[in-house]
Amino acid sequence: MPSRRISIESSQAGHQQFVTLERSHSYHHHPRHGHHGHDHGYYRVSKDAWKELLERERQLRETNKALACKNEALKCENEALKCDLENARADLRRYQDLVSHLKRQIKALEDENCSLRRSLDCAREHSEKHHAEMEKLKQRLHKAEQEIKSLQARIKELLKEVKEGGSCLILELKRSIEEWKRRCYAYYDQNKSLRDAINERDCIIDKQRDRLTNYERILIRHGLIPRSD
Repeated sequence: MPSRRISIESSQAGHQQFVTLERSHSYHHHPRHGHHGHDHGYYRVSKDAWKELLERERQLRETNKALACKNEALKCENEALKCDLENARADLRRYQDLVSHLKRQIKALEDENCSLRRSLDCAREHSEKHHAEMEKLKQRLHKAEQEIKSLQARIKELLKEVKEGGSCLILELKRSIEEWKRRCYAYYDQNKSLRDAINERDCIIDKQRDRLTNYERILIRHGLIPRSD
Protein backbone atom coordinates (compact mmCIF):
# COMPACT_ATOMS: atom_id res chain seq x y z
CA MET A 1 0.00 0.00 0.00
CA PRO A 2 1.54 3.39 -1.00
CA SER A 3 2.30 5.90 1.76
CA ARG A 4 -0.11 8.82 2.27
CA ARG A 5 0.03 12.43 3.41
CA ILE A 6 -2.72 14.26 5.28
CA SER A 7 -3.51 17.95 4.73
CA ILE A 8 -6.35 20.39 5.41
CA GLU A 9 -7.94 22.27 2.49
CA SER A 10 -10.90 24.57 2.07
CA SER A 11 -13.84 23.36 0.01
CA GLN A 12 -15.65 25.52 -2.56
CA ALA A 13 -18.16 26.44 0.15
CA GLY A 14 -15.31 27.72 2.36
CA HIS A 15 -15.34 24.83 4.90
CA GLN A 16 -12.07 23.22 6.04
CA GLN A 17 -11.70 19.49 5.53
CA PHE A 18 -9.01 16.77 5.86
CA VAL A 19 -7.49 15.52 2.63
CA THR A 20 -5.62 12.18 2.26
CA LEU A 21 -3.17 12.44 -0.63
CA GLU A 22 -1.37 9.43 -2.08
CA ARG A 23 2.17 10.23 -3.14
CA SER A 24 1.91 8.11 -6.24
CA HIS A 25 -0.96 10.31 -7.48
CA SER A 26 0.04 13.66 -5.95
CA TYR A 27 -1.28 16.85 -7.50
CA HIS A 28 2.35 17.99 -7.54
CA HIS A 29 2.79 15.71 -10.55
CA HIS A 30 -0.63 16.27 -12.16
CA PRO A 31 -1.73 19.91 -12.57
CA ARG A 32 -5.45 20.72 -12.49
CA HIS A 33 -5.39 22.53 -15.93
CA GLY A 34 -8.01 24.99 -14.68
CA HIS A 35 -10.97 22.59 -14.32
CA HIS A 36 -12.77 21.64 -11.09
CA GLY A 37 -13.44 17.97 -11.81
CA HIS A 38 -12.68 15.11 -9.38
CA ASP A 39 -8.91 14.61 -8.85
CA HIS A 40 -8.06 10.93 -8.35
CA GLY A 41 -4.84 11.87 -6.56
CA TYR A 42 -6.47 12.35 -3.12
CA TYR A 43 -9.55 11.59 -1.01
CA ARG A 44 -11.66 14.13 0.81
CA VAL A 45 -12.92 13.21 4.28
CA SER A 46 -14.69 15.27 6.90
CA LYS A 47 -13.17 16.09 10.28
CA ASP A 48 -15.67 13.82 12.05
CA ALA A 49 -14.88 10.92 9.75
CA TRP A 50 -11.16 11.46 10.27
CA LYS A 51 -11.60 11.58 14.05
CA GLU A 52 -13.58 8.36 13.84
CA LEU A 53 -10.79 6.75 11.83
CA LEU A 54 -8.21 7.88 14.38
CA GLU A 55 -10.34 6.53 17.22
CA ARG A 56 -10.71 3.17 15.48
CA GLU A 57 -6.97 3.07 14.89
CA ARG A 58 -6.33 3.82 18.58
CA GLN A 59 -8.76 1.08 19.65
CA LEU A 60 -7.07 -1.37 17.29
CA ARG A 61 -3.66 -0.50 18.73
CA GLU A 62 -4.99 -1.02 22.28
CA THR A 63 -6.61 -4.29 21.25
CA ASN A 64 -3.38 -5.48 19.65
CA LYS A 65 -1.42 -4.45 22.72
CA ALA A 66 -3.83 -6.31 25.01
CA LEU A 67 -3.65 -9.39 22.79
CA ALA A 68 0.14 -9.24 22.81
CA CYS A 69 0.16 -9.04 26.62
CA LYS A 70 -2.29 -11.93 26.85
CA ASN A 71 -0.19 -13.96 24.44
CA GLU A 72 2.92 -13.32 26.54
CA ALA A 73 1.03 -14.30 29.70
CA LEU A 74 -0.12 -17.51 28.04
CA LYS A 75 3.46 -18.29 27.04
CA CYS A 76 4.62 -17.80 30.64
CA GLU A 77 1.77 -19.94 31.93
CA ASN A 78 2.59 -22.64 29.39
CA GLU A 79 6.24 -22.69 30.51
CA ALA A 80 5.14 -22.89 34.15
CA LEU A 81 2.82 -25.80 33.34
CA LYS A 82 5.65 -27.58 31.56
CA CYS A 83 7.86 -27.19 34.63
CA ASP A 84 5.05 -28.44 36.89
CA LEU A 85 4.54 -31.44 34.62
CA GLU A 86 8.23 -32.35 34.71
CA ASN A 87 8.28 -32.02 38.50
CA ALA A 88 5.16 -34.16 38.77
CA ARG A 89 6.72 -36.84 36.59
CA ALA A 90 9.88 -36.82 38.69
CA ASP A 91 7.80 -37.13 41.89
CA LEU A 92 5.80 -39.95 40.33
CA ARG A 93 8.95 -41.90 39.47
CA ARG A 94 10.27 -41.36 42.99
CA TYR A 95 6.99 -42.56 44.55
CA GLN A 96 6.92 -45.62 42.30
CA ASP A 97 10.42 -46.53 43.51
CA LEU A 98 9.23 -46.09 47.09
CA VAL A 99 6.23 -48.35 46.43
CA SER A 100 8.57 -51.04 45.07
CA HIS A 101 10.72 -50.71 48.20
CA LEU A 102 7.64 -51.09 50.42
CA LYS A 103 6.55 -54.18 48.48
CA ARG A 104 9.95 -55.76 49.15
CA GLN A 105 9.61 -54.94 52.85
CA ILE A 106 6.16 -56.54 52.91
CA LYS A 107 7.56 -59.66 51.24
CA ALA A 108 10.29 -59.82 53.88
CA LEU A 109 7.65 -59.47 56.60
CA GLU A 110 5.64 -62.29 55.02
CA ASP A 111 8.69 -64.56 55.05
CA GLU A 112 9.40 -63.63 58.64
CA ASN A 113 5.77 -64.32 59.57
CA CYS A 114 6.02 -67.77 57.98
CA SER A 115 9.15 -68.46 60.01
CA LEU A 116 7.45 -67.26 63.19
CA ARG A 117 4.44 -69.42 62.48
CA ARG A 118 6.65 -72.49 62.04
CA SER A 119 8.39 -71.65 65.30
CA LEU A 120 5.00 -71.27 66.93
CA ASP A 121 3.85 -74.67 65.68
CA CYS A 122 7.08 -76.24 66.96
CA ALA A 123 6.71 -74.61 70.37
CA ARG A 124 3.09 -75.79 70.59
CA GLU A 125 4.22 -79.38 69.99
CA HIS A 126 6.81 -79.13 72.77
CA SER A 127 4.48 -77.93 75.48
CA GLU A 128 0.71 -77.97 75.87
CA LYS A 129 1.11 -75.93 79.03
CA HIS A 130 1.59 -72.76 77.03
CA HIS A 131 -1.22 -73.49 74.59
CA ALA A 132 -3.33 -70.46 75.53
CA GLU A 133 -0.45 -68.03 75.11
CA MET A 134 0.50 -69.61 71.80
CA GLU A 135 -3.06 -69.18 70.53
CA LYS A 136 -2.87 -65.49 71.31
CA LEU A 137 0.38 -65.21 69.40
CA LYS A 138 -1.18 -67.06 66.49
CA GLN A 139 -4.12 -64.67 66.42
CA ARG A 140 -1.76 -61.71 66.39
CA LEU A 141 0.19 -63.25 63.52
CA HIS A 142 -3.03 -63.88 61.62
CA LYS A 143 -4.04 -60.26 62.12
CA ALA A 144 -0.64 -59.13 60.86
CA GLU A 145 -1.07 -61.31 57.76
CA GLN A 146 -4.48 -59.79 57.10
CA GLU A 147 -2.99 -56.31 57.40
CA ILE A 148 -0.27 -57.27 54.92
CA LYS A 149 -2.88 -58.54 52.45
CA SER A 150 -4.80 -55.30 52.89
CA LEU A 151 -1.63 -53.32 52.19
CA GLN A 152 -0.95 -55.39 49.08
CA ALA A 153 -4.45 -54.72 47.79
CA ARG A 154 -4.02 -51.01 48.52
CA ILE A 155 -0.69 -50.95 46.65
CA LYS A 156 -2.30 -52.58 43.60
CA GLU A 157 -5.13 -50.05 43.73
CA LEU A 158 -2.74 -47.12 44.01
CA LEU A 159 -0.56 -48.42 41.19
CA LYS A 160 -3.65 -48.65 39.01
CA GLU A 161 -4.65 -45.11 39.95
CA VAL A 162 -1.14 -43.89 39.21
CA LYS A 163 -1.29 -45.42 35.72
CA GLU A 164 -4.74 -43.95 35.03
CA GLY A 165 -4.29 -40.61 36.76
CA GLY A 166 -1.64 -37.93 36.92
CA SER A 167 -0.25 -35.29 39.17
CA CYS A 168 -3.57 -34.89 41.00
CA LEU A 169 -2.90 -38.22 42.78
CA ILE A 170 0.56 -37.38 43.99
CA LEU A 171 -0.49 -35.83 47.31
CA GLU A 172 -2.83 -38.72 48.12
CA LEU A 173 -0.15 -41.20 47.14
CA LYS A 174 2.38 -39.47 49.36
CA ARG A 175 0.04 -39.61 52.37
CA SER A 176 -0.71 -43.27 51.71
CA ILE A 177 2.99 -44.12 51.43
CA GLU A 178 3.69 -42.42 54.75
CA GLU A 179 0.91 -44.54 56.28
CA TRP A 180 2.41 -47.72 54.78
CA LYS A 181 5.80 -46.85 56.18
CA ARG A 182 4.31 -46.33 59.61
CA ARG A 183 2.46 -49.66 59.42
CA CYS A 184 5.52 -51.51 58.17
CA TYR A 185 7.57 -50.19 61.07
CA ALA A 186 4.75 -51.18 63.43
CA TYR A 187 4.64 -54.69 61.95
CA TYR A 188 8.40 -54.96 62.24
CA ASP A 189 8.23 -54.07 65.94
CA GLN A 190 5.29 -56.43 66.42
CA ASN A 191 7.07 -59.32 64.73
CA LYS A 192 10.18 -58.66 66.78
CA SER A 193 8.10 -58.82 69.96
CA LEU A 194 6.49 -62.06 68.78
CA ARG A 195 9.87 -63.55 67.94
CA ASP A 196 11.22 -62.60 71.36
CA ALA A 197 8.14 -64.11 73.02
CA ILE A 198 8.54 -67.36 71.09
CA ASN A 199 12.24 -67.54 71.92
CA GLU A 200 11.38 -67.01 75.57
CA ARG A 201 8.81 -69.86 75.41
CA ASP A 202 11.41 -72.10 73.77
CA CYS A 203 13.87 -71.34 76.57
CA ILE A 204 11.22 -72.17 79.16
CA ILE A 205 10.40 -75.44 77.39
CA ASP A 206 14.09 -76.38 77.16
CA LYS A 207 14.56 -75.67 80.87
CA GLN A 208 11.51 -77.78 81.73
CA ARG A 209 12.78 -80.61 79.53
CA ASP A 210 16.19 -80.49 81.24
CA ARG A 211 14.49 -80.42 84.63
CA LEU A 212 12.33 -83.45 83.76
CA THR A 213 15.43 -85.28 82.53
CA ASN A 214 17.21 -84.58 85.82
CA TYR A 215 14.14 -85.74 87.81
CA GLU A 216 14.05 -88.92 85.75
CA ARG A 217 17.72 -89.63 86.47
CA ILE A 218 17.19 -89.07 90.21
CA LEU A 219 14.18 -91.42 90.25
CA ILE A 220 16.11 -94.08 88.33
CA ARG A 221 19.10 -93.74 90.67
CA HIS A 222 16.83 -94.33 93.69
CA GLY A 223 15.11 -97.23 91.99
CA LEU A 224 11.71 -95.54 91.92
CA ILE A 225 11.26 -96.05 88.20
CA PRO A 226 12.87 -98.62 85.89
CA ARG A 227 15.72 -97.60 83.61
CA SER A 228 14.54 -97.20 80.02
CA ASP A 229 16.83 -98.84 77.44
